[in-house]
Amino acid sequence: MITNMTTNNKEINKSVKANTNFYIANQITPEGLDEIQRLILAHSLGLHVALEGPPGVGKTKSVYEIAKILGLPLHLKSCSSRTVESHIISYPVLMEKNGVSITEHVNGPLCSAMLDGGIFYGDEFNLLRSDVQKRLNSAFDDRRTVDRNDGAQITAAPGFWAVISYNPTENVVARDLEDSVADRFIHFYYGRWDPDFKAYVSSRIAMGKNNINTDTAQEFNLAASWRAITPQLEFLSGKIESGKFIWRNYFTGELWNGKPRYIYRVCVGKSITNASLPVAKNYSSNAFARLISRFTEIIYNLATTGKSPILNENGMKNILDNEDLELLSVHESSTRIESAALSHYNELLRRGCNAVIAQAYSTRLVIDQICYGQFRGRKLTSLTVHDLVTAIARCLNLLGEQTRYNTTAETDQANTAATRGNK
Repeated sequence: MITNMTTNNKEINKSVKANTNFYIANQITPEGLDEIQRLILAHSLGLHVALEGPPGVGKTKSVYEIAKILGLPLHLKSCSSRTVESHIISYPVLMEKNGVSITEHVNGPLCSAMLDGGIFYGDEFNLLRSDVQKRLNSAFDDRRTVDRNDGAQITAAPGFWAVISYNPTENVVARDLEDSVADRFIHFYYGRWDPDFKAYVSSRIAMGKNNINTDTAQEFNLAASWRAITPQLEFLSGKIESGKFIWRNYFTGELWNGKPRYIYRVCVGKSITNASLPVAKNYSSNAFARLISRFTEIIYNLATTGKSPILNENGMKNILDNEDLELLSVHESSTRIESAALSHYNELLRRGCNAVIAQAYSTRLVIDQICYGQFRGRKLTSLTVHDLVTAIARCLNLLGEQTRYNTTAETDQANTAATRGNK
């Protein structure tokens, strides 16, 4: 495990450039996937992404990094309650042509991204008025078109991808994303930074240090490791073995030789890196699809009626009896959401991921979708809505009891061994 980058720097420098600034991933899912890997997975599947989380946790920074990795133009719009559709789609400009004044429309960031086959990033998207949000829906679904304000229809070029972000809130005055809009995105939750990680980042910014020769992660009680992306957008983990720095396929552990497209680091608190792989059932693809649908139907029935005989029979009775289910509200799932989760499941399996981990990650995509925004942290009695929904997923053996997998360089290889054993 690489926890002190001043050790073996000479060997590391053979693989990565010294004095280079590196992105530090920190939004690690319980399955061990970081935000860079998650965004690449979503892009490869053509799924638009909504980033949820409080200010200052790296949402915008991660989008800039993904644009750099993919080599795509990024068209940004910071939204507010005063943003209207012309700020996003197109706006009229008075021009002179052949001595005559004419009105022409200039493409806004959304139309520009669609025509470029680039990335549209709408920051604080939930601040848009609901009618403006809905006006953009056709760009984010299978139609991939939007009507410009002069009547021209813009069709997205291949590669067009949208990312939006929003800050969760329970303030009844603030808006949540419109359900019809949210349904067109998969949702990633970026949590508050660990205090040690925040102190580490703050220290490095203040000192102007962000490269391997000046690393102090260990002094902040952080476990640091190397990851990379190949030219084919496969995932790698790096470590020193027998005195030599090597790259291995993140999922299979197979040795990889070549020059990565992108190298970055992962930092997590040492206190959360010692969990083992979870115990959960490994379902067939069809059985998993049926169980996901059944899971979302159970949640819907529980939210609308407050009852679920199935859960009472599966050890959830005490939990359900202790929570105020009249306060349980969730966003209804849909075929679009569940197919997105199953697409991730199949893609992770293709990349060599452990089937149980692929299953758990895909289940969490569904959980984050139906609990997004103000519902995620809403308290019932002792549990939040997100806690209860997650507990139900565990009851159905979609998730294991462990809350987090190993995510450091050393334990990446332990997960590799488990992956091989589950093939």
